[in-house]
Amino acid sequence: MVGRARALLIAGLLIIALTAGAVPLLNLTVYSPARAVDAYFAALADGDAAAALGMLSAPPLSERTPQNALTDKVLAGAPAVPEHVQITNTERDGDTARVRVRYNLGSATRTTDLTLQQGPATWGLFERWAIAFDEWPQLSLQISGSGTADVNGVDVPAGDGPVPVLFPMGYNIGFNAEYLTSEVKQVMVTGSSDDMGVALQPTPTPALTAEVKRQIEEHLAGCVRATTLMPTGCTFGYETENEIIGEVSWRMLEDPQVSLRSTGSQLSLVRSPAVAEVSGTYRDSVTGFEFDFREKVPFTLGAEVIVTGDEVRVETNSGAELGG
Repeated sequence: MVGRARALLIAGLLIIALTAGAVPLLNLTVYSPARAVDAYFAALADGDAAAALGMLSAPPLSERTPQNALTDKVLAGAPAVPEHVQITNTERDGDTARVRVRYNLGSATRTTDLTLQQGPATWGLFERWAIAFDEWPQLSLQISGSGTADVNGVDVPAGDGPVPVLFPMGYNIGFNAEYLTSEVKQVMVTGSSDDMGVALQPTPTPALTAEVKRQIEEHLAGCVRATTLMPTGCTFGYETENEIIGEVSWRMLEDPQVSLRSTGSQLSLVRSPAVAEVSGTYRDSVTGFEFDFREKVPFTLGAEVIVTGDEVRVETNSGAELGG
């Protein structure tokens, strides 16, 4: 019995001795800053956002900060992820380390310097390292005509401030709303201090053109229901020195063509010629005789188009063009 107890004691001491000897070696190899960086880049390549976030020592994000871009789906939809990752240099100073990593992202070879901070050891033995930075890399979206942007296939709020993202990573940004769409812009975020400004210009969709056409037709239909020479709020009217007897009638002879133009963030209706017709009875100012009249009134229609979310407002020119 005494011999067995002695054997167990010796075995335990050997295990402790081996463990104590192995821990420094493991901390230099398996649990080193370089391996932590390798694991982070592997998480990015695998589309595992939770694992990548778990390897960061980053400023906390407020509840108001859009976090839609820090997801597996955004990583999975990336146009480019870091490949052929190589650690080219590692320097350690106490509980801080600096690692230089070279990788391919998109069509270019890039280099990023990372600072790592040592955290509490696992089981009190194995070192833990996290990539540390003071500011999140972010996308600063400048969008007119849409409340959201599509970032790698995920809708992200466009008006709630900069959007934090993981790095290094490629991002496709655009939007495709019912009434407006944009070209897709691609950016490569390679460092924690990157603030990528992305300005998206709206392009009208066929649905917007159809809605503007509907509103223009409704506007003109209201104008030709008028019984006066100067229909209120309309872009045309008729001027005469003769006395008009009773009411007049209007109708459209030639409707304007509806074509939209995008200039920067402004949308407008391309100015288009049209022709209305006014008819009625007038008393000649010289002879006093009464005559029926029917006159064509050419005019040009232009308008500003304002899109807010799923609402469209068409504001036609305020200055009337006068026939007569």
